[in-house]
Amino acid sequence: MDGWTGFIHDNKPNTLTTIYLKQQDRESAWQVFQSWTISDDHPLTLAKALTDTSIEENWTRGMQMYLSVIDRLVNRAQNDAYQKAVSLLKPLADKATTPRQKVDLCRVLTALRETHKRKRNFMALLIEAFPLKAG
Repeated sequence: MDGWTGFIHDNKPNTLTTIYLKQQDRESAWQVFQSWTISDDHPLTLAKALTDTSIEENWTRGMQMYLSVIDRLVNRAQNDAYQKAVSLLKPLADKATTPRQKVDLCRVLTALRETHKRKRNFMALLIEAFPLKAG
C-alpha cells in the first residue's frame, strides 16, 4: 500500500464519521462506530450528537459512547482526566428529561462507580457531582 492509499485506508472511518455527522446522519455515523475503530475525538463528537436528539434510541447509544469515552479517560489514572470525565457527564444530567434518559444516565453512573471504585480521586469527584441518594 502506497502512502496515500494507506492514509485513506487508515482514516476512512474517521472521514466517514465526519461526513455523516456534518449531514446529521447519526444512524450511519453510529454504524461506522460499531464497525470500525475511530479516533478519540470522533466518539465524543458522535456521543454529543446522539444525545442532542429527541430519539430515545439515539440517546441510549450516545450514553454508551459517553461511557466508553469516560472509561478511557478514567483509565489514564490522572486527576485532570478524572475532572474531564466528570465535566463530560454534568451536562447530561440537565439533558436527561425523560424517564428512559434518566435511567440511562443512572446506568452509566452506576457502571462507572462499579468499574472505577478503587480510583478514590475519581470517585470523590463523581460523588460530589452526582451525590448518591438513599432509597
